[in-house]
Amino acid sequence: MNAVSRRIVVRANATPSDLGSRVRDLDVLRAFAVVMVLIEHSQINLLFWDARIAHGWLLNGGFWTGVDIFFAISGYVIARPLLPRLVDIRDARNFADVTIRFWIRRIWRLLPSAWLWLFAALLLSIVYNRSGSFGSVGANFEGLIAGILDLANFRMAWIYGQHGVGAAFVQWSLSLEEQFYLTLPLLVVIFRRLTWIPMAMLVVSSFRVMNMPLDMMLRVGAIGAGVLLAQWSTHDTWRMCEPTGLAARRIFGPVLLCGCILLLVALGTSALHIVSFRMGPISIICAVLVWVASYNRDYLWPYDGSRPWLLYIAARSYSLYLVHVPSYFFVHETWFRFAGREIPGRVAAIGIVLSGVALTFALAELNYRFVEMPLRDHGRRLAASFMPHSMEIAR
Repeated sequence: MNAVSRRIVVRANATPSDLGSRVRDLDVLRAFAVVMVLIEHSQINLLFWDARIAHGWLLNGGFWTGVDIFFAISGYVIARPLLPRLVDIRDARNFADVTIRFWIRRIWRLLPSAWLWLFAALLLSIVYNRSGSFGSVGANFEGLIAGILDLANFRMAWIYGQHGVGAAFVQWSLSLEEQFYLTLPLLVVIFRRLTWIPMAMLVVSSFRVMNMPLDMMLRVGAIGAGVLLAQWSTHDTWRMCEPTGLAARRIFGPVLLCGCILLLVALGTSALHIVSFRMGPISIICAVLVWVASYNRDYLWPYDGSRPWLLYIAARSYSLYLVHVPSYFFVHETWFRFAGREIPGRVAAIGIVLSGVALTFALAELNYRFVEMPLRDHGRRLAASFMPHSMEIAR
C-alpha cells in the first residue's frame, strides 16, 4: 500500500469540518494560485523591458486566471460554515448576530492590510517615483479612495484602457469579493435552501462574450461556483462523488492540477483564441480544482517533501497578493536610478527578477507577521465578544 492509500485509509471517515477550520489541500491550491498571479503581473511590471521570455503564448497574459481560483476557494470556504447557520434563521436578531459577526471577521481579516498598501502605494508615488513606475500621484490617490470605499472594481472598469491605474490595481478583486460577501447573507435569507438558484445564475451568466470592463465589476462566476460546491458538500451525494481514483497513482492528482492550470492559462492568454465565452469554462475548471481539494485527501499534491513550502506560500498568499506589485515597481524604480532606461543584460535581468521575488516575499512576511495575523486575531476576539456563544465562522 502506497503512502497516498495509507493516508486515505486512515482518514476515510474524515470530513473537512472534522479536520479543523482550514482545509490543507485548499491551501496547497492557494499557493499555486498566488504563484500564477505573481507570474502574470511580472510581465511589464517587473520585466519592464522587451523580455523575449514573455512573447510565447504560455506567458502572454494567461496567468491572471489564478485570481479565479482564489474566487472559487473563497466562495467555498466562506459559504460552507456560513450558509448552514443562516439558512434556517427566522429571527431578525439572530440573523443580525450571525451576519455582523461574519462581517467583523471579514473586515479585520482583509481591510487593514489592504489599506496599508493603498497608503504605501500613494506614498511611494510621491517620494520614490522618478521613473514614473508607480504611476501618477493622482491615480494612486484615486485608487486609495476607491479601495477604502470598496469600489476599486468599478473604478477599474470605468478607466480600463484609458487612464493610469496606479500601483494598487489588484485591489479591484478585493472590492469585488467584499461586495459579494456583503450581499451573500441577504441572498441566503431571501432564498433559504434555494440559494443555489442565484449562485447557478451567476455561473451561467459567466458563459458570455468576455467584456473586460464589465468583468472587472461582475467577475463572480467562480465565486458562485464555490458557493454551489459548499452547498453540495452538505449532501450525501458529495461524498458519493469523491474522486477516489486519483489515489490509485500519485501522479494522477498532480497531472490533473497541472492540466487544469494549463487549460486556465490557455483560455486566459490573448495569444490564443479558443472561445469567446472563456470566463464560463474558467469558472468551471476552478470549481473542479476546489471540488477535488475540498475532500482534503492530498489528491492534488501528494508529495510530502514540497508540501510545507506550498503551505508557507499559501499562508502568506493574501500578503503576497497585496505587496507584489509595489515590490515590482520599487525594483523598477531602483534600476532606473542606477542605470537609467538601459535595457538590462542577462545577468542584470536575472538580478532584477530575483530581487523582485525576494523583496515581495520579505515584505509579505513582515505584513503577515505584524499586520495581517495580529489584526485577524483581533477581529476574531471582537467577533467572539459580539456573540460569545455562537459557532465560529472562519475564512
